[in-house]
Amino acid sequence: DVEPKVKSSNAGNSSSRSGSGSSSLRSDVVPVGNAQDVVEEEDADDRSEDKMSKFDRFCFSVYADNVNKFRYVVLGGFAVWLILSSIFTAQLTPPTETEKWIPDDHWLMEAQNAMD
Repeated sequence: DVEPKVKSSNAGNSSSRSGSGSSSLRSDVVPVGNAQDVVEEEDADDRSEDKMSKFDRFCFSVYADNVNKFRYVVLGGFAVWLILSSIFTAQLTPPTETEKWIPDDHWLMEAQNAMD
């Protein structure tokens, strides 16, 4: 490993490595903690029970827990529905004759037939 060197003229802005093809590093920046820890702390603040509405509490606790617990049942049900839908969709055929929306003795059909 080669330690990054800080240029004296740009001490706070950038630094360089002596190796070729390597990226620049900043030696004045020290990592404070894991980024995931910061995100989890923010999420924990957002999830506090007193800040949530009743619907949010329901979704966060009851709904999410049950979806997680019964995920394989839900996926199985969706798979069955998908297979049945595919079977019935494959059985569809185009119409063989024009569909009649208005009965033949309706005044509008009589007027249309009179014009033909």
